[in-house]
Amino acid sequence: MLRVVFIALILFCLNKATYAMDNDNLIVPGERVGLVNKNSTEAELLRVLPRKQVERTVYYEGEGGYRCASKLFPNTNKEMIIVWQSDTEEIAELSNSKTDKQITQENCIKKPSFRNPEFIMLQGKTLWKTKENITVGMDLATIENITKSPVSFNICGCDIDGNIYQGLLNKMSGHLDDQNNPNISDIYYNSDSDKKNKDIISSDKLSKEQKHKIFLDKIYVVFSEK
Repeated sequence: MLRVVFIALILFCLNKATYAMDNDNLIVPGERVGLVNKNSTEAELLRVLPRKQVERTVYYEGEGGYRCASKLFPNTNKEMIIVWQSDTEEIAELSNSKTDKQITQENCIKKPSFRNPEFIMLQGKTLWKTKENITVGMDLATIENITKSPVSFNICGCDIDGNIYQGLLNKMSGHLDDQNNPNISDIYYNSDSDKKNKDIISSDKLSKEQKHKIFLDKIYVVFSEK
């Protein structure tokens, strides 16, 4: 009996130690975001986190594609979306019908436990940051000052408009937005002729004023090469 109690106590302490890691608010690209790492499973997170801190959600991939995912710490400044390697099924484009969205959400809930994150998305007012202090909300000029290199990003005026290709940390990507324009491409294009062969540009082509108008509105921490 004492042995069972002792083992239970050890497991309890290990779970508490694992949970405490999430309080460091640290992004380590390719390794972890808080307690979530490349080997994490949804079942483990449900076990160590408080009630209602892990829920199923639907993640929009762009170009009409959706994936089932998990949301941690919902509606807080630590919220994150985890898209998993163990479930790569793409869901058909959702209509505007509330019923269709409800059915899709219910189908995601019914799926077995996920394992091994493919990537984690962070957005909004978040406490998560790298040791270099890169976080959601900083402008492009500040990012360049930290990384000491220009940032290459998409200006296609399509679903991937603003996606970063190079310039953040290894194993970390992101999405840029322009606070004054619906499409980030509008800040650069001066005429239709500018659009030819210029889907991706480097931030060193922008003025300092332009860089201060563009900010990081999403971070993607990548665990898989998919």
